[in-house]
Amino acid sequence: MASDDVRIAQATGSPYKCCTGVIMSGCSGSGSGSFGTRFKALSALCRRKDAELDDEAAGAIEDTSDDPEVTVQKKDTSDALRRCLGSLSAEHREIVDLACYHEKSVEEVAGIIGIPENTVKTRLFDARKKLAELLKAAGIERGRP
Repeated sequence: MASDDVRIAQATGSPYKCCTGVIMSGCSGSGSGSFGTRFKALSALCRRKDAELDDEAAGAIEDTSDDPEVTVQKKDTSDALRRCLGSLSAEHREIVDLACYHEKSVEEVAGIIGIPENTVKTRLFDARKKLAELLKAAGIERGRP
């Protein structure tokens, strides 16, 4: 919990939220070290670091964003996937939606739809197989750009 508070505070720029959450979680007496030492260490962690970035350091930072060509490929793939999902039967589309997009387990999907778990597994297998065929016919191979 303490490290989560530190991360939240660093992300929001709020040392107060950081230190109070961490110190309060450290007040239980667990762990080694005195409260004063812990407070000083956490205060140092929570201080805002306003260091400027020089040109050399900025140049060393790798740009991991997609180039325009990859962005267009991803959009085309997404559009093709949407069309192919629309081509599936309602039964298969429902299974894929629950299992893949809503991240429901086989047991949860079976309970929602009201069918046996093995039927869910079979429909999911069939839906994935059909979706792969439709995507291949649309010119989309497995994998991402």
